Amino acid sequence: MLKSALEKVGVEQGLLTVAEKLYEYLYSLLKEEGLNDEIDYIRDGFDAEIDELRKIAYHSDEMLIAYQQEVIQHTNIANVKVKYISNQGYFLEVTPKDIAAFEATCVKGDPKYDFIRRQTLKTGERYITPYLEELQHKILAAQFQLKTKEQAQLLIAKEKIIDAVKALTALADGVAWLDIFVTHAIFVHEKKWVRPELIATGMLRIAG
Repeated sequence: MLKSALEKVGVEQGLLTVAEKLYEYLYSLLKEEGLNDEIDYIRDGFDAEIDELRKIAYHSDEMLIAYQQEVIQHTNIANVKVKYISNQGYFLEVTPKDIAAFEATCVKGDPKYDFIRRQTLKTGERYITPYLEELQHKILAAQFQLKTKEQAQLLIAKEKIIDAVKALTALADGVAWLDIFVTHAIFVHEKKWVRPELIATGMLRIAG
């Protein structure tokens, strides 16, 4: 109905199609609510790489807990913990009584189970693995990469909007004319005005 009305006030069908496609693209691209000034404004499912980065940036705890459970099952040691310290990063911590059994399950060359000693403490031993180091790098880099990827999508959207300026301008003009006509129609209806009837007698008569 709106599209037909816009055509009646002079908006070309081709321009309406351009504006409609731009709307559909922007709707699929952008979230409707919960927007952040710098990141997290691209709709889930639009870009698989952004979805993966978002998963790492916002749900890293789940990944770390899952890895901890894998190590527990592999070593059969229930109290292995994945921990984090700002000046050391992520590491596996084992109590003194479990060190020998833990190291006996080391698999050289396996990214998840190639346990490398990092630090010895009175309370136990700390280890890293290639997998844990890679996961740490992904987690720390994910937010920066997410921001970069989302901004790249915005630049693409900006170019699409620029390409559609003619259509958007025509649409805005059409909506403005419709607004004028609808406003006048409402006013006429409320005041019960009717169209003047022109006659050739030269007489003017106002009724009502």
